Amino acid sequence: MNNMGLFGFDSQAFAEPQSQHDHAALIADLAGRIVRRRMTAPAVVLLESVKPLARLGGQALLFSSPMLSLFVAQDKVASLCDFLDDRRNIELLLRAIEAREDEFVHGGRDLPEKAKD
Repeated sequence: MNNMGLFGFDSQAFAEPQSQHDHAALIADLAGRIVRRRMTAPAVVLLESVKPLARLGGQALLFSSPMLSLFVAQDKVASLCDFLDDRRNIELLLRAIEAREDEFVHGGRDLPEKAKD
């Protein structure tokens, strides 16, 4: 398929980026940690407020990844950069947090604690 538009420019050059990875495990893990620590409300407010800037944050992480790799594994930084590159992932994380919170509050059962966070 040819994406060349008017005057030979790529018509998809400014399209929303598509993630190459499935972030379901990362989303589930983050949502579980947030709900377990009873930080649902602050997390939802923070995520809603930074959602428009998520891609910029991912690019900033990518820029600072050489320094971050001293403290955090490089694959985790790359995964987080890819996660933040797509705005829909933030929305999926918000939905997962709200679902886990509803399960916790209305389900009457506690979330399983992990041995080490």
